[in-house]
Amino acid sequence: DISIIILSSYSDFEYVKSSFQNGAIDYLLKPTLELDSLLKSLRKAAGKIKNFTLSSNKTQHTETVLKRLI
Repeated sequence: DISIIILSSYSDFEYVKSSFQNGAIDYLLKPTLELDSLLKSLRKAAGKIKNFTLSSNKTQHTETVLKRLI
């Protein structure tokens, strides 16, 4: 799984809306980008990836246990 963060100079709402509809987790504007905002977005992305990985590992473990029981 991947997390997409859009970094753009376009502040038009349609671009922002389209980005989120297509799976972006954040939309940052270049001209006004601050380090805190970027770090917050990166942490959010890292957390999403970590949760996906943990969930995937649990699913694989459950499937392995079920196969052994069958």
